[in-house]
Amino acid sequence: MENNKSIVIDQGNTMSKIATFIDSEIQDIKRVPNEDFNISEVMSSGVPCIYSSVAENSNAGVKIVHEMGGIGFSYNTPIPVKINYHSPETLGLDRIANACAVIKRYKFKNALVIDAGSCVTYDLILDSTFVGGAISPGMSMRFRAMNNFTGGLPLATFEAKAEWPGDTTNSCLQVGVFSGLVSEMNGFIDAAKLQSNNLEVVITGGESPHFARALKCSIFADPNLTLKGLHEILLFNSK
Repeated sequence: MENNKSIVIDQGNTMSKIATFIDSEIQDIKRVPNEDFNISEVMSSGVPCIYSSVAENSNAGVKIVHEMGGIGFSYNTPIPVKINYHSPETLGLDRIANACAVIKRYKFKNALVIDAGSCVTYDLILDSTFVGGAISPGMSMRFRAMNNFTGGLPLATFEAKAEWPGDTTNSCLQVGVFSGLVSEMNGFIDAAKLQSNNLEVVITGGESPHFARALKCSIFADPNLTLKGLHEILLFNSK
């Protein structure tokens, strides 16, 4: 890689993250609204690049990246880990990237990866193999659902100071969503530990700082896990 520099692009539903790596370490992360994102302006000649997207127009982005010599990540892209999943074509690219980061970068053979974003994903890695997991609604989705599907509940947002028992409708909603998710996470952690005596728990995603402090077990928090996993995939395909 030229000057050991590489670029990793992770395009979400509304925002794109562009990370610059040097010597396999993140040097800079830029967040750009998708409407202002231009792949051609991000990629540099001679600099290895990988692009991953869940956006509706991702096929067009993948084509541009391929034409410019980069990697447009898809379920057909060679990866450095084993996936034991019955429908790999439906497996989220971020979940694959997280598994690659956990196994290759952090050398965790057995791990539960919790990605707390729009949805919360739980992914179990056993003997360095992705074996599956679970998906549930994230905080914002739960708040919106209670507002949308009832006639009298307001749209609440996360409040770190909200504690059980809530003494207003807003605080009840806040406690219900946050504490409910904490209990859910702890439940999946307990279930995963029954399958492995030597299990690491890793949390990532935009909402992860809130939960990292609240979970009952010792966990490893890395908000940039997906970017690091994409970089591992880039390295694997650059050999």
